[in-house]
Amino acid sequence: MKRLLLLAALALAAIPAFAQSRPVLAEGTEIKIRTDQNIPADRYVYKTPQACVEDWGGKNCQSAPAQPGARNNYIYGPRFNSFTETDDGKKVWTGTKSQPAVHPLSGKPMGTDAVNVSRGGFGSIGRAFRSMGS
Repeated sequence: MKRLLLLAALALAAIPAFAQSRPVLAEGTEIKIRTDQNIPADRYVYKTPQACVEDWGGKNCQSAPAQPGARNNYIYGPRFNSFTETDDGKKVWTGTKSQPAVHPLSGKPMGTDAVNVSRGGFGSIGRAFRSMGS
């Protein structure tokens, strides 16, 4: 019985030592997060040129300005809530972040591969299931 009490006392004494061994930030410490680039909120932004060209055609896609130290160089599509002309000459309303445009020929929602467009529904889980089905 004494042995059991001794083990319990030692275990209780060790708990604060283990709890203090993890690094803890002091209260009020400022945390800065570095992002690759500032992603504009007023236009479609893609990770690959192919994704942008599939939606908008080549003349509506441009490389984002290079930023020192950035790992990703994004491709900019057209601005939201404006009209643009596709490569085949169709005038298309570009939609908004929450209501993307629809391609005039295919009926496919445009901007589904853009990094800054609200897709609604289940987010990344829905995209994962969508990609499993294709």
